[in-house]
Amino acid sequence: MPNRNKKRKNSLMQKIIYILIIIILIFLIFLIAARTYENYSLWQQRHYYFRQNGITIQSWMTLKEIEHNFNLTYSQIYSAIGNTTAINYHISLDRYCIFYNKNCAQIISELNNLRK
Repeated sequence: MPNRNKKRKNSLMQKIIYILIIIILIFLIFLIAARTYENYSLWQQRHYYFRQNGITIQSWMTLKEIEHNFNLTYSQIYSAIGNTTAINYHISLDRYCIFYNKNCAQIISELNNLRK
């Protein structure tokens, strides 16, 4: 008899562990799906913005987006932002301005003047 109760406890414990693993996996799937949807929405908004006419450089744009969409070289961008060394080109202008204590409006104005 005691052996049978022990098997039941082990079986019950295994079922609980399997259920917890399934719940964690479902949670991770929903988390990844939500993050993917958020990134897709952001990409879609940016893609739509760059397809319009008469766009200007904005503070939310990354250095790579500016280089790619406005035909500016990295050396021109670095000189406008006042940095002679290479930095992460995936950083947005507003984050760069906050990190290096720069005037973002002035940098955006200089970059918009460079592309004309």
